[in-house]
Amino acid sequence: MEGIRYRTADSGDDDIVRKLMHNFYSNDQKENSIPDKKITDTLRHLRGCPSAGSILLIEKGVEGIGYSLLINFWSNEYGGNMLIIDELYIRPEYRNVGVGSKFLSYLKESGYNNAVALELEVLPNNFKALEWYKKLGFQTSDRTFMTMIL
Repeated sequence: MEGIRYRTADSGDDDIVRKLMHNFYSNDQKENSIPDKKITDTLRHLRGCPSAGSILLIEKGVEGIGYSLLINFWSNEYGGNMLIIDELYIRPEYRNVGVGSKFLSYLKESGYNNAVALELEVLPNNFKALEWYKKLGFQTSDRTFMTMIL
């Protein structure tokens, strides 16, 4: 798809970023399933500590059609910065036309944030996403992802 660009979201983009994030968490339904405070905290943290990560806005012309929340994580094992794709959202009407694939190619080819590897997580029952990411070169890990909420 032509005319797509990526740029770091700034404070003037907060309204569209919030809307896209709410859509991501509500699976494009009307209700919001993430508290606005969490979005505010994320925006504040990344702006106050840009080395932690960034939010890239995906645009077609002047329209925000998606975003990605990217977190930097130094890995001794991989010998450099792991770029964790914490969130990647493309509005439904722009899916299946190459927008997401081109975005991931951009991250890889540009060496975004000097990343040595890209990492993401996918729900195990999201077979469509799993197959898509595998097609793009992602591999399943031999490790189990675990979380402890504090």
